[in-house]
Amino acid sequence: TSFSHAGLLYEIGRDHFANGRHALATESFEKALAADPNFLEARNALGIAWATRGNYEEAIAHLERAVKAAPERADKSNAGFVAERMNSGLPEVLTGPG
Repeated sequence: TSFSHAGLLYEIGRDHFANGRHALATESFEKALAADPNFLEARNALGIAWATRGNYEEAIAHLERAVKAAPERADKSNAGFVAERMNSGLPEVLTGPG
């Protein structure tokens, strides 16, 4: 199924990220989202991967999409990570309650 394919790509991305292969992690998370555009965990992970690589615009875009899609499930603590990396403010959707 599409979900199991997306899940496998997500797990591959997590392994790449954990081992410092951030470009490969980003690619895997993007492929997971291509297979399942509603895969919240992959969207969050992709935001963190982009932030780690210094592309904060992409990071914020993916984290905002995750929060807007499922505010009760999205991990807003990721916004703190991005803010720390950016050393600046973030959009309100990422810093509001929840």
